[in-house]
Amino acid sequence: MSLKILDNQDSKTKEYLAKIGEVIVTFNYLESAIIDFWIWELICAGKNINDIQGIGRRITTLLTFRQKADLLKSLVIEIFGEKKAKLFSKPYKKIIKSSEIRNDVCHSQWFIQYGNLKEGVPMTTHKINLKRGSRKGRKFDFSRAMEDNIDLKCFNGYLKQIEEAIRETLIFFIHI
Repeated sequence: MSLKILDNQDSKTKEYLAKIGEVIVTFNYLESAIIDFWIWELICAGKNINDIQGIGRRITTLLTFRQKADLLKSLVIEIFGEKKAKLFSKPYKKIIKSSEIRNDVCHSQWFIQYGNLKEGVPMTTHKINLKRGSRKGRKFDFSRAMEDNIDLKCFNGYLKQIEEAIRETLIFFIHI
C-alpha cells in the first residue's frame, strides 16, 4: 500500500496550493512594495532614485519583517511627529497581523486532501503549526498545533487582512 501525502494532480489540492501561494505573494508585496519602499523614501527624502534604492536596500535587507515594520513606525514618528504618527497605529497593527498570517501559512505543515476513503478516513485538509503547539516549559500540545478541515474560504480572509494592511498603509502615506 502506498500512502500519497500530496497529490499535485488533484484539482482541490491545486486550489489549496494556489491559495497558499497567493497569501505568500500578497504578503511579499506588502513587505517590498509598501514597507521597504516607504522606509527608503522616508530615510532618503529629497535624494535621487538611485541613492534612495541603494541606501534603503542596504538598511532593509538586513532586517526581519518585524524590524522593518518597527523602523517604519519610528520613521513616521520622527518625520511627521507624534500626533500624525498616532494615525499610523491602525495600519501598523494590520501590518503586524499580516506578518502573523504569513508566518502561520508559510511555516505550517499542510496535509491537503489527506485521508484514505478505502479505510473510511474522509479526505480533508489539515494544518499543523508546530510553533503554536510548543510552549516554553510545557509538553508539546498537538491539539493547539493542529487545525482540521481547513476550507479554502479561510484564505480569502487571510488575503483580505493583508490587502487591508496594504490599502491602509498607502492611504496613510497618500494623506500625510
